Amino acid sequence: QFWADPGTRTRLPDAQKGMVDVAAAALKPYGSRIRLIANAADVVPGLSSLSLPGHTPGHTGYRVASGKDQLLIIGDAVHIAEWMFDMPEWSFTFDVEPSVAVATRMKLFDMASADRLLIAGSHMPFPGFGYVGREGKAYRYIPAPWAPL
Repeated sequence: QFWADPGTRTRLPDAQKGMVDVAAAALKPYGSRIRLIANAADVVPGLSSLSLPGHTPGHTGYRVASGKDQLLIIGDAVHIAEWMFDMPEWSFTFDVEPSVAVATRMKLFDMASADRLLIAGSHMPFPGFGYVGREGKAYRYIPAPWAPL
């Protein structure tokens, strides 16, 4: 809804206005096949949505479950892993709601580290899958091939 709203462009800072065009072009081929889903909704068996607001209103992640195995897809909740795990209280230029993004990221990191969830995100370093460890007030990203299970 955020990207499809014609008023979004006028509400964004100039540095972010181009993203509206990029998103509109990406959504256009899907046309009427786009289905809006609620937070924590079962999309299909084994796949549920997870609200991750802040990057953009309505930003959504997904939890994929098969038996006891789970994967948490975090989308754009992390942009620059090299510093967002060390300093989760920092925001990023393209977070539309910076304070909300920070709160979401910290909650996400707490959940992923406490529940030992495998995560994947759009901007995670190779191999793109890993775990989150807690180190005092900071966190660390542990790439999956080297992560303890």
